[in-house]
Amino acid sequence: MIFKPFTIAITITLVLISLFISQVQSKCYPFFGMDPLNPGSCRVCQIQRCQDCQDDYTKCNACISGFGINSDGVCSYCPSGCSECSKDVNTCTKCMTGFYPGALRCEVCPKGCLECNSPTDCASCYPGYYLEESICKKNPDNCKVFKEGKCTSCNSGYFLEDDFCKQCGPFCSSCISETECLNCNNAYFNNKGSCEACGEGCSSCKSAQECLLCTSGYGNNRGICEKCSLGCNRCNSASECTDCQSKYGLNNGKCEACGYLCESCSSSKQCKECSKGFGVSYTGSCEKCRGDCVECSSLNVCTYCPGQFHTINNSYECVYDLEKFAKTILPVGLGVLFLMTACILKCKYGRKRRYSHYDYEEHYNEDHHRERRESRVQFDFVGCFIEGLCRFCLSRH
Repeated sequence: MIFKPFTIAITITLVLISLFISQVQSKCYPFFGMDPLNPGSCRVCQIQRCQDCQDDYTKCNACISGFGINSDGVCSYCPSGCSECSKDVNTCTKCMTGFYPGALRCEVCPKGCLECNSPTDCASCYPGYYLEESICKKNPDNCKVFKEGKCTSCNSGYFLEDDFCKQCGPFCSSCISETECLNCNNAYFNNKGSCEACGEGCSSCKSAQECLLCTSGYGNNRGICEKCSLGCNRCNSASECTDCQSKYGLNNGKCEACGYLCESCSSSKQCKECSKGFGVSYTGSCEKCRGDCVECSSLNVCTYCPGQFHTINNSYECVYDLEKFAKTILPVGLGVLFLMTACILKCKYGRKRRYSHYDYEEHYNEDHHRERRESRVQFDFVGCFIEGLCRFCLSRH
C-alpha cells in the first residue's frame, strides 16, 4: 500500500502532538507537584515556602529565595546574614549586603564597610566613610564627601575652605563663608547674608514684619502672628478662633470651656459628650446615667449595661433575659426552674417576683425501694418584669 506524502505528514504531526501533550502532562507548574496516588494530576506543594515539588507534592526539592530545606524536610530561613542558601539550609550561596562568606557562615563586614569580600577587602563604604587601600576610613570632621585625599563637600551648616570644613554663622543651614549665608534655619530669615529671628510665634518669614507661617497657637493677622485666645488651637487672629482644644467648644469664633464632666461641647451651656457614667440632659448639662446603666449618650438612652444585662428599645433601662438567666444558673439535667410570685417592695415598676429552683434527689428506703424526693431552693434575687424581661435593681431602688 502506498501512502501519499500529505497523509504521512498528518500522521507524523499527530504523533508529535501526542508526545508533546504527554510530556506536558508529566510536568507541573512551579509550586505544584505530582500526586503519587493520582498519576497525571498536579497539586499545590504541601510544604510551605516550597517552590519545586515536581516529583511529589508532599516532598520539597527547592525552597523560595531566602529559605532552605532543613533536616525535617521543611523550608526554614537561611542562616543570619545569608540571603540565599542551597537545597541544604546550612549551605549559604549568597550573603546579604554588609556580610562576606566565611568558613561556616556569613560574617559581618568591618565598621563603615558596605560591601566586602573579606575583612581586609572592602569594595564600598557607608556615607561618612571613604575607601583607601580596600579599607573604609571615617571622613574628617563635618566632611560629607572625601575623595583623593581631600574633602569635596561638607555637612549642613558648614562650608569648605582650604579642603577643610568650617562652621557657618549662627542659625545658618548653608553658606559660602562665615559671613555670607545662603539659607537660614526655621524661624529665621536672611538679611544680607546673616540670619535674623522672625517675630514671636512665626516659623517662616521674609522679614520680622512679614510672617509666612505661624506656629500652632498663633494666627496670622496681616503678616503678624497673634497669640490665640485661651483654649484655642488654631485661629485667624486673636479674636477669631477656628479650632478649639479638648474640653472647649467653638461659639462665634471664641472657645468656651465645657461644663462640669463634659468632654466635648458646642458651647459652655450645650454639652455633646459627657464623661463615663454621665449623659447629656435636656438642658445640655451632664447628669449621672439612670438606674443601673453604666454608660449613656443621654439620660434617656443607655449604651452599656453591667454584666449580662442589656438595653431594650433604646431606653435608659438595663434588662436581663429571664430565659437566658434560667439556662445559665441551672446545670443541665438537675431540675426545673419555677417562678413563684411574691411581693417584694424593692422595685419601682413592674410586677415583683421571687425566683425558686426545684430540684430532685433519689434514694432507697428501708424496703429497698427507690424514692424520689423534691427539694426547694429559693433565690432572693430582687427584680421586676417589664415587657417579659427581668430587670434587676442593682442599686436596690
